[in-house]
Amino acid sequence: MSRAKTLIETMMDIWEMARVGDIGPYSIWIYHEPLKNPSFHLRYKNDFEIVLQMKNLTILEIKFNNTHNSFEKGKLPPKNILKLIKEFLKLSNAKNNDVTNYQAMNIIWNSLNY
Repeated sequence: MSRAKTLIETMMDIWEMARVGDIGPYSIWIYHEPLKNPSFHLRYKNDFEIVLQMKNLTILEIKFNNTHNSFEKGKLPPKNILKLIKEFLKLSNAKNNDVTNYQAMNIIWNSLNY
């Protein structure tokens, strides 16, 4: 029974998240968020995952951090990462050139959370 439950939970996770794109070695994901706070996940391989608020890019949650990066809840990410995020948000979305990545993230977030 636990094997089936694990498989079902894994499938639910897949259906409730979307990959927006990559910023160099980082990837951006949008998840279903029960608290309805517009946010996105920034991942770096298996080294860290942080959740950032869309409206101001502050860190809402640190899922895990196995790096030298200093992440602090309620603060902005380190300047080098923040710069990459800001550049990425302004770019045209790879799947829909009519919108920026920021606009695409809002569309995806709304579709997963409403």
